[in-house]
Amino acid sequence: EEAASVFGFTAFWPEREPQAGPTRTVLVAEDEEMVRTVMTRTLQMQGFRVLAAVDGVDAIERYAAYEGSIDLAVLDAVMPRQGGRETFDALREQRPELPVLFCSGYAADTLSEELLRQPRVELLHKPVARTELMGAVRRLLGDGS
Repeated sequence: EEAASVFGFTAFWPEREPQAGPTRTVLVAEDEEMVRTVMTRTLQMQGFRVLAAVDGVDAIERYAAYEGSIDLAVLDAVMPRQGGRETFDALREQRPELPVLFCSGYAADTLSEELLRQPRVELLHKPVARTELMGAVRRLLGDGS
């Protein structure tokens, strides 16, 4: 088992080989370090390459600098400097078909119904279980990744 401790919380991951097949890349933008770490490790343990960003501005910079193809973006709805909606708009301007998974810990979401009805967009409410995260990732990628 592998473990990471952040802010007094310890998260454990079972040792597991990444799945065979082409590596998909996921951009994760999350300002809470523990949540970002757990999401990143969960995706990595399933064989994904992860670009982790601390907020929307960082996510856009990482997206622009990355030379490969990004297959999915996971965005926190509320972040400092630039939130999920603004980050979504900037990413979709670059790549209109990019699948996006929003995560929110707020009851009164800042995301509109119209936004959430767009193709290849889903919302998960925090706390997000590992199985929920991977289920949404697989749905948005439209295959068994």
